[in-house]
Amino acid sequence: MYSVLFVDDEPDLLDITKLFLEASGKFHVDTCGSAADALALPGLAAYDAVITDFQMPVMNGIEFLKEIRQKFGDLPVLIFTGHSREDIVIEALNSGADFYVQKGGDPEAQYTELGYKTLQAILRRRAEQSVDSYTRIFATIPVGLLLLNADLEIRQASEVIARMVLREPADIIGEQAGAGLGCIHSREVPEGCGHSRYCPDCPLRNGVRKVLANDISVRDAIIPLTLLIGGKPTDRLLRVNAGPVILKNARYVIVAIDDVTSIQAGLAGSA
Repeated sequence: MYSVLFVDDEPDLLDITKLFLEASGKFHVDTCGSAADALALPGLAAYDAVITDFQMPVMNGIEFLKEIRQKFGDLPVLIFTGHSREDIVIEALNSGADFYVQKGGDPEAQYTELGYKTLQAILRRRAEQSVDSYTRIFATIPVGLLLLNADLEIRQASEVIARMVLREPADIIGEQAGAGLGCIHSREVPEGCGHSRYCPDCPLRNGVRKVLANDISVRDAIIPLTLLIGGKPTDRLLRVNAGPVILKNARYVIVAIDDVTSIQAGLAGSA
């Protein structure tokens, strides 16, 4: 259940809106009679979303919105008002409102729309926070990691995986997985990774496709690849773990890669 603060200077609307939104079973709604009182709440930043009227004494909804943006960043805020003037709508959206919902008309339809857009604003923020979290993780984690989208394009890369192939993360982000790692076959045709005659049999490509298609994980797969490292073809044995993840309603695969070439060579030598 998501926590929502509704701010309006009309007590009856506070009660009715709380009743309708909580009836969905998705929200717990607290109410407040003014923007100033809302800003004074010690737990304001902890709400999942704020819904506010526009026309209120002392501080209107857009002024309240601007204060929230300045103090609390991307906390979802919806303007819920009877005003439909185009200039107010434009100012609200330009000031960072997530949605603008007009009061009036059929109450059930109006509150269904308000509930739907509130939920969308909350879920959108959480998805964006997830992406930001992954970005921070990839920037600091001491493990070889790639984040691939459904087209097998690298969207994030850790320092460790980039150093493994003597490149920088920024240089491989946006490339196909094989090309980013320096697979020799990705250089064989002008179209690049995925178009060589060897690509249909690529164990890395096929493993990631399997994860995407079946929503499963791949564990401890040992994959031989010939990589161009420092401009020289180099045979490598990579231990690969991969799993699916959903970010912003899109499917991705997180791939953890260890270079185990020397370990495997040592095991073979001692056999």
